[in-house]
Amino acid sequence: MLRMLLSELQRCRREAAPFKEVRQSLDTAVYHCGLLMAQCPAALDRQLCQHHLEAIMAPLKEATAQLSGNANRTAVSRASSPGQRLRSWLGW
Repeated sequence: MLRMLLSELQRCRREAAPFKEVRQSLDTAVYHCGLLMAQCPAALDRQLCQHHLEAIMAPLKEATAQLSGNANRTAVSRASSPGQRLRSWLGW
């Protein structure tokens, strides 16, 4: 199932190439899906699995908002600095 998710994310990333504003979000989702696959199943507990799934969903929601024209709401809701976003993705 994770392999299917990763391949779908990669396909979306390729097809979103003309949309510069969503590339980074999709790259982040692909990255976290790859991390989840690399650690699955031996190194994952429920909390870590949930963390990775949330780290995949957050950039997908951001990309969706960018594509639908709701970027302002997304920008307001996300952390104010890259360091804060990284800490939230890492669960710190």
